[in-house]
Amino acid sequence: MSDNDKMMNFEEYSNKVLETINDYMDSSEEYNFKLIDHAQFNGSVDKSIVCFKKSDEEYVYSPFFHLKGFYMSYCNLCRLQYPSNQAFNSSMEQLSDKFKELFDNPQNKLNFNSDGINITDYNIVKDKLFLQVCNADKNKKYLEDKPHYDLDDLSVFACAKIMKDGKSYIFPVYSNYLKLWNVSSEALLEDALKYSNEKHRAVLISPETYDKHELVSIPEDDYTKYKFVVLKNDTFKGASAILNAGDVLDSFAKAYKCDLWVLPASVNEMIIVPKSAFPDYSFYNMTCAFIDYNVQNVDVADDLAEHIYIYDKDSRCLNNTITKQATIDYNKVLFPFLSTDKEKTEENTEVKEEQKIMVSGGKGKTF
Repeated sequence: MSDNDKMMNFEEYSNKVLETINDYMDSSEEYNFKLIDHAQFNGSVDKSIVCFKKSDEEYVYSPFFHLKGFYMSYCNLCRLQYPSNQAFNSSMEQLSDKFKELFDNPQNKLNFNSDGINITDYNIVKDKLFLQVCNADKNKKYLEDKPHYDLDDLSVFACAKIMKDGKSYIFPVYSNYLKLWNVSSEALLEDALKYSNEKHRAVLISPETYDKHELVSIPEDDYTKYKFVVLKNDTFKGASAILNAGDVLDSFAKAYKCDLWVLPASVNEMIIVPKSAFPDYSFYNMTCAFIDYNVQNVDVADDLAEHIYIYDKDSRCLNNTITKQATIDYNKVLFPFLSTDKEKTEENTEVKEEQKIMVSGGKGKTF
């Protein structure tokens, strides 16, 4: 095999993609492509390619495409004894076709995400929004280009689930979408919270139901039949159920008349264990059980947190056992900026009422 036929490593492949992509675009107009390091969920970094184009005196850019998938196509063809150049050409035709598909309609240039979803209209996305949770520390890089809010050692960000051509696509909302929509990050998170609460309620399911991959809520009268239950919702990353689980956890804790161990099994679910169900278990014992379960059953890419939490039934708070801070206080709204807006409205109303009473001589007469 000649040097030209040797299979390229990923770094070599990525650089060659950048050097040659314009040759595959079949256009007299040269696009400005750029490689970016694209952080993946829970820590890994991938190479992506993006197209920058000048529009109205400002550089805007297209969706990015992860190169790992195209590189895998290239590698598979090489393993099937295709010459390296032929395998590369084939993968580049796939990639350039993706870009061409998005650029065919001049009015829609640069307004699609990498799944080909038209994200120009916020109303198309708005009621498809929901919230996801992730580990704040592991996802610092991943969250840099996404509106998010930190809750102690967890971070909350918005995603959308869109149906296209009979297929379901889930994608995170990027900061550059907000400018396109003329929507603030606060408004985005508020809408995502609203639709999460409306459409993706938190449920407690039994171990048997969990094993059957069914999302059937346990009746409250049956709570005490189980020494542990699973908390989740119907989103792809169902551990976000913890965000609106206050009433559910409160009912479960009252049924057992005790606080709850909350084990963040993964980004998909949390395991809820009543303390009274395991009276001989200390924090150390429960932590060891949690670590042992995760090591055996959870992919590292799906890790949510490396410690357990406690739900305090009296304070109605989910507490971090390491920092001793309340990660979520279920007596308050999830995002403080919503609380501030509400308090301002209530405060203004109270002031106006006081002014009306003062004007009417203190008898409560309004004008």
